Amino acid sequence: MSALMYLLQVNLYLFLFYCLYFVLLRQETFFKMNRFYLVGSALLSLAIPLMKLQWVKDLFGTEQVYRTTQKVSYVMNQATASTVQNIPISKQIYPALDTGLTNIQLIGIIYMSITAILLLNFFRKLYHLNRTLKLNGKNQAFSFFNIVSVDPDLVEKDTIIKHEMVHVRQWHSIDIIFFEIFAAFNWFNPIAFWYKRAITDIHEFIADDTAASTMNDKSAYTLLLVSNVFGAKPHQLTNSFFNQSLIKRRIMMLHKTKSRQVAILKYGLSVPLFALM
Repeated sequence: MSALMYLLQVNLYLFLFYCLYFVLLRQETFFKMNRFYLVGSALLSLAIPLMKLQWVKDLFGTEQVYRTTQKVSYVMNQATASTVQNIPISKQIYPALDTGLTNIQLIGIIYMSITAILLLNFFRKLYHLNRTLKLNGKNQAFSFFNIVSVDPDLVEKDTIIKHEMVHVRQWHSIDIIFFEIFAAFNWFNPIAFWYKRAITDIHEFIADDTAASTMNDKSAYTLLLVSNVFGAKPHQLTNSFFNQSLIKRRIMMLHKTKSRQVAILKYGLSVPLFALM
C-alpha cells in the first residue's frame, strides 16, 4: 500500500467516525466515554488500513474504503499521465527538460513540507511552554502532565486546583500531545483539527463536572468560571481553567441534564455504520 493510499484511507475513516460523534454523541453527558471514543476512533483510523484480518475488513468495510481511495488515486495518476502526454514531442527529446516533477511527487513534497512546518511549530510551543512553567503568571491556572500552576491570589483557588488535578490524574496531556501530532500529519483534513478541539472540550467537561460537585453548587462554580476567565491567556498545549473560547459551552454542558443510560447504545452504532457501507 502506498503512503498516499494509506493517508486517504485513514482520513476517510476519520471522517466517518467524526460524523457519528458530531451527530449522535457530541451532546451526551457521558464525557469519559466521549473521550474514549475520540481517542479510540483516531487510533482505529490509523490502524484499520493496515489490518489484514478478514473479520476486520468485513466489520469496517475495508474493501469499500479501499475501492473509494483507489478511484481518487487513479484520477490523480491519470492527471499526471495526461500532463506528460501533452508535452510536445520536440520538447520531450531534451534531457534537461526531463527532470520535472510529476503531480504525485509535487504533492508529496508539499505534504512533507507543511507537515515539517507544523511539527516544528509544535516543538516551538513545547519550548515556550517550558519557559512558561518556570514563571508564576498572574491570573493563570493550567496543568501539563503532573505540573499544576495556579496563581495563589485567585478566588476559590482550592476548587481550581481540584479542577486541574482531574486533568493530571486522567493524563489529559497525553491526548493533547497525540492530537497535536496527529493533526500535523493530517493537516489537509479539517476534521483532524476538529478532533483536537473536541478532545479539549471533553477534558474541560470532565474536570468541570468533578470540580463543581465539590462546591455542591453549580451556579457558584459557573460564577467562578465567568469571573476569572477574562484577561487570562491559556497556552495551547495545556489544560487551562481559563479558556474564553470554551466558556459558553462549558457552562451549557455543566447545567445540561444528565443523559439517560439508554443513550449509551449510541456508542455501538459505529459497527452497523461500517457494516452498511
